[in-house]
Amino acid sequence: MRFPGIRKAKYYFPVTEKKSSLEENTTTKPWYLLGLDEVIVDLEIHGCPQSLLPELGLIAGECVWFSADEIARLLSRVSELGLEVRFAAGGTTANTLCNYTHLSGDPAILLGAIPDMIRPGSPAFAYVAQTPKAVNLDHLVPIAGEVGIAVTCFTPDGERSFAVAPGIS
Repeated sequence: MRFPGIRKAKYYFPVTEKKSSLEENTTTKPWYLLGLDEVIVDLEIHGCPQSLLPELGLIAGECVWFSADEIARLLSRVSELGLEVRFAAGGTTANTLCNYTHLSGDPAILLGAIPDMIRPGSPAFAYVAQTPKAVNLDHLVPIAGEVGIAVTCFTPDGERSFAVAPGIS
């Protein structure tokens, strides 16, 4: 895929090298990259004992579909056990827009649905907090419900088990 626009940074890996500037953008007309995506949060659960997978509704090494109730139960149980969790803004198109804004310095607009009630500490809050300000979220449609969640559960032996709860995405 060809990179749209003009890159402002030549390198972003390896991180030990300084960024070098490329030619300045000489276009006079501003433009925006627009993306439509299923707004989804990635949830990583680390150190989950293999014996806990059936209780959480997960199948070792496989991906299962979760309802809103099942994901709420999983989040509650993981919290009770104090397992290490990490929420990260996800979604294929959204990740592409974030990378684009980082490399080009140009703005982008994300279209999709987001919960109408966002509370600190919630997956939707993590999504909004981690999205770069150059990605405009003003056009997301607020809908009653929960944000979509893609779960990756890591057991100590390195096995990964997955679940998807589409929420309002």
